[in-house]
Amino acid sequence: MTKPVRHKDGDGLFLFLRPSGSVSWVLRVQRHGKRQDIGLGPYPRTTLASARKAADKMRSDLAEDKSLTKIRQAEIPPSSPPTFAEMAVATRDTLAPGWGSRKHTTQWLRSLEDHVFPAMGHFPVNEIKPRDVADAIGPIMQTRYETGKRLRQRVQAVLDYAHAKGHRDVEAPRRAIGKLLVDKRRGTDGHFASMPYDKVPTFLERLRGSSGMSAMALQFAILTAARSGEVRHATRDEISLTEKTWHIPGTRMKEKKDHAVPLSKEALALVQEILRSHEHRHLFPNRKGMALSDMALLKSLKSNGGENYTVHGFRSTFKVWCAEQTDHADELSEAALAHQIPNEVVRAYKRTTFFDRRRTLMEDWAGFLKTP
Repeated sequence: MTKPVRHKDGDGLFLFLRPSGSVSWVLRVQRHGKRQDIGLGPYPRTTLASARKAADKMRSDLAEDKSLTKIRQAEIPPSSPPTFAEMAVATRDTLAPGWGSRKHTTQWLRSLEDHVFPAMGHFPVNEIKPRDVADAIGPIMQTRYETGKRLRQRVQAVLDYAHAKGHRDVEAPRRAIGKLLVDKRRGTDGHFASMPYDKVPTFLERLRGSSGMSAMALQFAILTAARSGEVRHATRDEISLTEKTWHIPGTRMKEKKDHAVPLSKEALALVQEILRSHEHRHLFPNRKGMALSDMALLKSLKSNGGENYTVHGFRSTFKVWCAEQTDHADELSEAALAHQIPNEVVRAYKRTTFFDRRRTLMEDWAGFLKTP
């Protein structure tokens, strides 16, 4: 579509379709000898019935020669968050001047119209979750990976712009989207890296019924969202029962920085049980008193019904749960996972580890895991 299209409803009310893809209700009136078009709201968020009602009220007020400015202030309610489709158009309009390519500008929006709008174009932009994005883009990534990757970048740009305009509390949850899309991409051969969070409570209940140090180590890894190596090489002197904290030295961390993990009630109870069961230096020793092997945790995972998943995948599960099921800020889950902030400037200013707030987060995670 290269020209605007108008679908008349009658008495000056019509549905206005712009070449950009946006659709809205417009009331055309004559006022003091001049024609004026008055926007009544986007479609489909503004229904036909609502548009007709607003048009009737607008005509009545104009007949009394009221000020148009006052009419709009009194009659048009504060706008609700835009839909993803509306926000995509606004994002394209904002970014396009810097692209310098008319072809790219057209293709940028058209790709979203073809592949993303059918799935979530009508969703309010503030309600879009990582799972929505993965469901929309995942099928494309399985057959046309590069196209899917571009779509992901464009969706994230729309969500970032929505955040900048005050329509979302957070920017695009990139890491959670990425984890879900990895799962989508691997789904074609039956292998999934991370267990869906709604399946973890039942799995953990089954794991609690298993005997052996590897089963307890895997429980601890899930409760703390820690890496396998961090758990397997944990030592009893890293645990502070009074502080309810696990202190991991930087020498054992991926980013080579000390990391403190707040222990939830469930994690603390598990540690206390382990400490009473042996006197070895390693928290989770094998039969020789040394650290468990990586295969030990994987074997425990598979023997308890998790053969399609990986131990490391539980960190992804935790991340997606945080993004989709909680109101905790993204930086809290990132800090809990000991991820480094990619942007050096932001990293220089955000020196906090959000420890106290992470304690609440980990208690919420343990609470979720308690109920199969």
